[in-house]
Amino acid sequence: MADDADAIYAEIERRKRRAKELGVPQLVWGFFETVRYLPSYARDEPPGDKRFVPPFVTEIKKLAEGGLAFSYEGVEYSLAWSEKSSDSLLPCHSRIPCPP
Repeated sequence: MADDADAIYAEIERRKRRAKELGVPQLVWGFFETVRYLPSYARDEPPGDKRFVPPFVTEIKKLAEGGLAFSYEGVEYSLAWSEKSSDSLLPCHSRIPCPP
């Protein structure tokens, strides 16, 4: 059973490295930086920003709990997030203790 856990953690680390090589963290951050402002862009605040809303993104709504919902080519999506310090992003699991 321990060998299975080791294999799983090794695969997780391999995938994390591959994601970094492919630029996934930058892609996700760029997506977040664009999406989080969609509600104000859709309201054209400041004036002229509506041009940043692609025509296939519709029904943009800001969610009360932090996040937003929108339709993309007829499919509804909902995104929620919280902003935390970078310390909260450190990997913690039974093999690596979380920092104090």
